[in-house]
Amino acid sequence: MVETILKFPFETPGVVNVAEFADGEVLLREFDVPENAPIAGKSIRISEASH
Repeated sequence: MVETILKFPFETPGVVNVAEFADGEVLLREFDVPENAPIAGKSIRISEASH
């Protein structure tokens, strides 16, 4: 498990933390966002993919 957590931050630039769910099917990535970044203060919209 530790190897998996350490592996992913280096594959995605800017990631500071990664949590793995559903046997690796879902990854939750944490980023530090500067206050003056265009994305700061905005919500993330999650949509359900159709199967």
